[in-house]
Amino acid sequence: LYASLDTGPIFDERGTYIGSLAAVQDITQRRHAEVALQRSQRNLAQAQRIGQIGSWEWDVQRSTIFWSDELYRIFGVAPDFPLTYASIEGMIHPDDRALNSATVQEVLASGQPVEFQFRLVRPDGEIRHIEQQIVAECGADGTPARLIGIMQDITERKRAEAERELMAARLAEAERLEMVGHLAGGIAHDFNNMLAVILMRA
Repeated sequence: LYASLDTGPIFDERGTYIGSLAAVQDITQRRHAEVALQRSQRNLAQAQRIGQIGSWEWDVQRSTIFWSDELYRIFGVAPDFPLTYASIEGMIHPDDRALNSATVQEVLASGQPVEFQFRLVRPDGEIRHIEQQIVAECGADGTPARLIGIMQDITERKRAEAERELMAARLAEAERLEMVGHLAGGIAHDFNNMLAVILMRA
């Protein structure tokens, strides 16, 4: 059991201390709920690290942004990184900023979820590929009041796809060269047969 104890002194009419008053409250249920919440938060953070997925929330009306811890790691920035639309957009690859801006405006205008990919440039210059999904929560007037999204670092997946495409291209080239070799071998064989007849007649 868990209990909360509050105590206070008791004084008589002359201000003399005559005792204490104590109140004990059973907080077992609240404590168990707090422990369960902490465990859930740890599990969520670990799952985001494993999946390289970070979550974010943007209160459009108050212009406040929240990031999960994993997003700071994905972007390669410190926890004191200023979370503003401008600062985040400044880290997006210059060639992808127009796409990002247009997509965000699309969500704000329609309230419909979207999914797209972009590249970000970390402070150390490293380029990472990001897949993002955004959903909107609308206010009483029907316009989006909050945007909620997830970003997943898919850089390794992109590299693996590029390697597979390269290997497929190399295999196709090898097969083409093999076919050319077979064709050349066949032509050479026929040519040798013709030369043999000519030489015999000569």
